Amino acid sequence: MYIIICFLLICVTCKISIIYMVHTHVVRVFPF
Repeated sequence: MYIIICFLLICVTCKISIIYMVHTHVVRVFPF
């Protein structure tokens, strides 16, 4: 159970970091 929760937390943090990186890159390329 705890392993599944940890895995889900890692997935969520990874997705958030990837989205953040993509968003900052897009903002740098197209500064609105």
